[in-house]
Amino acid sequence: MKTLITHALVILIVSGSCALRGIEASPQFFDVQGKSLEAGEANRTYREQANLTVYLPAPGASTGTALVVFPGGGYHGHDIRQHVAANAAYFVPRGIAVIGLRYRVAPPGVEVTEATVATALVDAEQALRLVRHRAAEWGLDPKRIGVLGYSAGSHLALTLASHFDRGEPQSEDPILRESCRPDFVVALCPFPRKEHASDFKFSRQSPPVFIATAKDDKVAPSEFTVGIAESLRILAVPVEVHLYPAGGHRAFHADQTTAASHWPDRFLPWLRSLSSPAAQAASSPVPLNSWIKTESDHPDAIYELGETAVFRVTLADHAPRLPAELSWTLTLDGATVLGKGTLSLQSGAATVQGTLDQPGVLQLRVTPVVVADQATLGSGMAAAAFAPDHIAPTTKLPADFEEFWNVQKAALAKIPVDAKISPVAQENPHVELFEVSFANIDGHRSHGYLAKPKGASSLPIMISQPGMGVHPNGLNESRWVIGNAVLGFLALDMSAHDMPMERTSEDEARWKKYMGYPYIGSDDRMTYYYRQVFTGMVRGIDYMTSRPDWNQQAVISSGASQGGGLALIAAALDPRITAVVSVAPALGEHTGPLHGRPDAAPSNLIMGPDKKTPDLKIIAATAYYDTCNFARFVKVPVLMSSGLIDTACPPMTVLSIYNTLTCPKQIDLVPLLGHNRSRWFDALRNRFLVEHAGIPDPATKPTTAINMGTPIHQ
Repeated sequence: MKTLITHALVILIVSGSCALRGIEASPQFFDVQGKSLEAGEANRTYREQANLTVYLPAPGASTGTALVVFPGGGYHGHDIRQHVAANAAYFVPRGIAVIGLRYRVAPPGVEVTEATVATALVDAEQALRLVRHRAAEWGLDPKRIGVLGYSAGSHLALTLASHFDRGEPQSEDPILRESCRPDFVVALCPFPRKEHASDFKFSRQSPPVFIATAKDDKVAPSEFTVGIAESLRILAVPVEVHLYPAGGHRAFHADQTTAASHWPDRFLPWLRSLSSPAAQAASSPVPLNSWIKTESDHPDAIYELGETAVFRVTLADHAPRLPAELSWTLTLDGATVLGKGTLSLQSGAATVQGTLDQPGVLQLRVTPVVVADQATLGSGMAAAAFAPDHIAPTTKLPADFEEFWNVQKAALAKIPVDAKISPVAQENPHVELFEVSFANIDGHRSHGYLAKPKGASSLPIMISQPGMGVHPNGLNESRWVIGNAVLGFLALDMSAHDMPMERTSEDEARWKKYMGYPYIGSDDRMTYYYRQVFTGMVRGIDYMTSRPDWNQQAVISSGASQGGGLALIAAALDPRITAVVSVAPALGEHTGPLHGRPDAAPSNLIMGPDKKTPDLKIIAATAYYDTCNFARFVKVPVLMSSGLIDTACPPMTVLSIYNTLTCPKQIDLVPLLGHNRSRWFDALRNRFLVEHAGIPDPATKPTTAINMGTPIHQ
């Protein structure tokens, strides 16, 4: 459960008169517990304790909208006068509350680091939660809370737009139950720090963005702004861009006379447009294939080379509207574009045809041309797999691949396991749960949850590898450990990071620094972040197989997405693994983009700082971390799954891994499935575990052995 951030936000409230001069109300200071503080403390203590200054419209004049302002200052300070007070003077008379956030920054002369940004992000999240919590008291609509950033504040606003959460409903603290997702973002002269625009991890759930910069701004280049807008447009996130000809980095300050200083004249109509049905629909993207239905003419979506695949496009019954026109795109599994066109559904259906003369996956995406139709109907997608059992990997095996990993394992073996274990409370009376950690390389520790049937012994082991990301505190970090214990396993759920599973409030800022970890140190095989992740898996196996309650027989490695890749990699690194379950494995085919093909998450790993130009050092280093290369060394039975419209781990990357395996194997290849498992995969998994782990059938039904050599098309 999340605990309250100990650096409580301080609130300065100013209400009544809206003019910048002549504010009638006396400032009031509060922390989030309601404790009154002395005046002026906010100015003195913001480096240790974030605080808010709240300007509210007069009673009865509020529109319900609030702008939480993140002032600029290069993460070393805040320009409160230009970025907060001046906006209050303009927006408060128009019924919009202005709430300035003094987030914590680096001390003078101290370099700004990722930890600086992570701390500021914690403050930004807490600010959004607090404003929503007090929305009724302050006359605000909790669904109209936006953020406005300048320069480094814009960087923080965009970071929040890609790293928010919806709150912790079960938290004892009512503030932490609130969402920290902004309802809209205004980013003025966004400061890039070290990032390329594509490094912001936006999603289809990111809020609408209004972004503006001056073309002559040397600090915040307009190319960075355009790149951000393009990243959002690809995800169908509403975005409006304004590039002003002049004004430099101060173009949007109220004391300027350039055209850019009148940016609110463009912003306010955009803000009003967010209340339209189309904009509201766009803020909650429609799931793929909800209204626009696409399917191939082969039920299994498998074709011979050169055969024509015919995709049928229709509109679902009771669709909210008939789109005026739709655009279609055929690609090589989301990578190289092979064809484009438009179609109409006025007659009820349309078709698109395509073929491949080389093994691969032909993907069709259909999207309404009109923006309002996109917001209401979403998109349709289907795919056709041509000779899928012949799709080969592009990645090359380094000559010293085995030697390199043998050296890493030998270094790990010299380090005592030093296991630490402590009980964790949970609700199932038939299961025991523990937090565990073990010593890893380079002074790191690996962490996880261990669960087992209460009082049981002689159990098979199930090790679940972690999905990609830095997840919330507590058992939410771990999706399977209790369930696997109920099935009869001595179960371990691993974390990818050197951080406790049960974290304190002081730990919360620390885990932010791991965001972007799949790219950290990727230009050197010895510094790449995943090196400690891979050796940590081996250390987990060391610990689990040393326990007296193991049955000395079965050790199952399991996972999905990043965890699916790690499950296979663990089996390649350690012969103690006896079987693998891998759903949509990631970390493979890093070199796919060099050949016009997709790569699996993390995407564009091999590209340099501009995210466009391949980096030879990264290509060389990450070859030692590609799931395809590890697949060559897996000797135990493997059960896999892949969706043909998976855009996170595209099926060509998964099939490259699968076809590299020389062990007993089976794959569940599902035509209209994205980044998930099919509804019947659990039954396949149960049969697999009964056979290879010896557990009782979870479905309590007679089981039959899986034919691990079953061809893909069967």
